[in-house]
Amino acid sequence: MQESTKIWLYAKSPFKNDYANVINFETKEAMEDFFTKKNPHIEIVYEYDKFQYTQRNGSIVVSGRVEKYENVTYMRFINNGRTYYAFVFDVLYINEDATRIIYEVDVWNTYQHELKALNVIGQVEQQTLPNELWALKDSQQGFSVGTKYATRAGEVGIDTEWLVVVAKPTIKMTTKANRPVNMSYSGMQKTFKYFFIPVNLKSGASKPFIFQGKKYDSFYLENLYKHLFGLNQDGSSTVNQIVNMYLSRDIGVKYKETTEGDKTYIEILSNITGSVAEIGRKNSRNYRTSGSSSSGGSGNTNEEGDTSTEENRVRLVTRIIKKLVPDATAEGIAGIIGNFSAESNVTAKKYEADYATGYEYEKMEAEPTAENLMGSWGAFASLYSISLNEAGYRGSDGNHWIGIGIGQWTGPRAEELLNFAHAQGKSLWDFNLQFQFMNQESRADTFRRVASSTASASANASDFMNNWEGVAYKEGERIAQAEAWLSTIQDELQKG
Repeated sequence: MQESTKIWLYAKSPFKNDYANVINFETKEAMEDFFTKKNPHIEIVYEYDKFQYTQRNGSIVVSGRVEKYENVTYMRFINNGRTYYAFVFDVLYINEDATRIIYEVDVWNTYQHELKALNVIGQVEQQTLPNELWALKDSQQGFSVGTKYATRAGEVGIDTEWLVVVAKPTIKMTTKANRPVNMSYSGMQKTFKYFFIPVNLKSGASKPFIFQGKKYDSFYLENLYKHLFGLNQDGSSTVNQIVNMYLSRDIGVKYKETTEGDKTYIEILSNITGSVAEIGRKNSRNYRTSGSSSSGGSGNTNEEGDTSTEENRVRLVTRIIKKLVPDATAEGIAGIIGNFSAESNVTAKKYEADYATGYEYEKMEAEPTAENLMGSWGAFASLYSISLNEAGYRGSDGNHWIGIGIGQWTGPRAEELLNFAHAQGKSLWDFNLQFQFMNQESRADTFRRVASSTASASANASDFMNNWEGVAYKEGERIAQAEAWLSTIQDELQKG
């Protein structure tokens, strides 16, 4: 049976099938705007609302001669209510009115929001086929993942789920040692590395396991996802080495559940050749103290910690605010963090439109203006499909100071933040520095008032949005994030 599908074909795309260049879209809305609205980074060459696909894995037929599509490198399509992104490998002539597009799904762009939200709702076990057209089989939904086809589908949560990561040989799963030991298994293809992680998707973490008699604790999957897809804890990007990721219940390894005390381990029983790779690294950065405050608390903060996940950053920010504002409440802190989660994913190393401009952090630390970033205000404004308030961006020097930091300070406040960083001799992207500035800048009274508020987290989120952020944008998201992080903040405060 044929279904109606919407499809976009693109030229001049920054995405390549080696995943060397990936974009971490903060929201689904930002991703939608990037792919559907005019911008200088990608060009739409074909769009059709009522495309009828033939049930054939890895290829589609579009109307028009092949010359029309010879520059196409990327595609996007919506099928059964699901949005897919894919690399285009080739365009083949069929006749004067038809061209076949050969594609394979882009795993990162298609699934990045589910991965970050830990919202995987089903699994598909896959079998690899030779990369030849004659070997392609029909998929269950017409469109699927190129040279993979579904062999069995099932509900997640029955038995142990294993996250299988297929990576290029050059990947290192850790930066803790110069020569990390990577897990590999005999009998696997030697051209790739395979990593197997027992996971609990409901908790968003791996399961603790026992391998060769040694116990290994669980870790948050968000750390793994960001490491695998080249997203550093400081917000910058590295080269992506992932070939494929999928869930499976059967990886050819025998195991059993072993309970010790209140912890249940996955004990590996098979006698296999392999070792365990550590994931990620911890932030050992030390912060220097500086400044003073009239808040009644200490103006000096030197809090430190792992900032590789949003939860860790929320906990760090909670400690910083509590030190600056001793009478801060969980609800007040949640209202502030709800806004910062919507603005920057609670990230200090952040500037406006960084995902669309190549993450030029060094350049922006020197002078975070539109002129320094792109040459002119007009070039920067062209990144947006909406009208920007140009006057709000203008600094004392006449340049346009774009949003920077965890609170996306803009205009004169961004200029003041940079001057404050220079005066303190610290990095613009320092968490402690930004909150020290927040505690003494023009809206410091609002910051301290909301932080110590006894109102609800949602009310504080709206208050902070209106009176500190000075906007009326994405209020629902800010409230939702404030309520979502409240329990984490309460837990951190209880630690003292």
